[in-house]
Amino acid sequence: MYCRKCGYVLDGLREQRCPECGRDCDPADRRTYRTKPKGWWRRWVMRQAKRAAAVLILLLLIGGGWVGWRYHSEQRVIERVKQLSGTHGLKPAGPRWLTDWVRRRGWPSLSLVTSVSFISGSPPQMTASIDQLIAALDDPSSTVRLYVALALGRNGDPSVVEPLIRALRESSGGVRSNVAHALQYTGDPRALDPLLSALDDQDPHVRASVAWVLRHFDEPRVATRLIEALQDQEAQVVAAAADSLGHLKADQAIEPLIAALGNEDLKVRDRTARSLHRISGKDFGLNADEWRSWYEARPQPQSP
Repeated sequence: MYCRKCGYVLDGLREQRCPECGRDCDPADRRTYRTKPKGWWRRWVMRQAKRAAAVLILLLLIGGGWVGWRYHSEQRVIERVKQLSGTHGLKPAGPRWLTDWVRRRGWPSLSLVTSVSFISGSPPQMTASIDQLIAALDDPSSTVRLYVALALGRNGDPSVVEPLIRALRESSGGVRSNVAHALQYTGDPRALDPLLSALDDQDPHVRASVAWVLRHFDEPRVATRLIEALQDQEAQVVAAAADSLGHLKADQAIEPLIAALGNEDLKVRDRTARSLHRISGKDFGLNADEWRSWYEARPQPQSP
């Protein structure tokens, strides 16, 4: 209990009067005293302001550290691309007003690498030797590695196949996805078994890339593995597998594809219906019942 006038602590007093300022106080009358010390709200506001300032400073330190780390990472990618005589595209990070404000003050601004190419000229030629690009598959930057993988695949030289196959086991999922596409460009049969194994990759983006790429390998094993991929838990993998089965026109995939029309993802159902149309020449859209009726009524191929 506190005096309403001077804030003196009134607990334990015998007299109903403040000994500091003489103001009367009655414990039975709430209007004659305070339950909180005078100026308590100012102290509360100051405490909250200090906490907010501490949080803001912490966020600024974390944000500044991230920007600095990202800036040096992007600069290292740019320098490495220049060493390999490649070209790169950049875009400013953050809103335009902020990047303009930073540039006007002469400070280094953060720009993100959006594209890299190690192929130029007409006819297209590599900007660096194959040996240099193969060595760059071990570069510390995943950005460099994924663009190097694509450049090696487009080169088509048989010597790049084994290094690319080894790169299918590297740590970055983004690089593994690009390696799968690079192996597609080579068209080398040695890539088939590693790609089939990559359908079990832990990263769904990699599995989807591999399922897409396998349409370029017309072998019975490919259709079998793609049919298995229709049971994948990730919609993007199922959609890619269904699309590739349509491009392969795998007749044995009709029944599993009809079952895939029950998938809850619309993109999966759309890709599945288009693949069924490519294989059968029929068009029942997304109607699984009509597809099933047609499949059961059609003459079944004779076993040899």
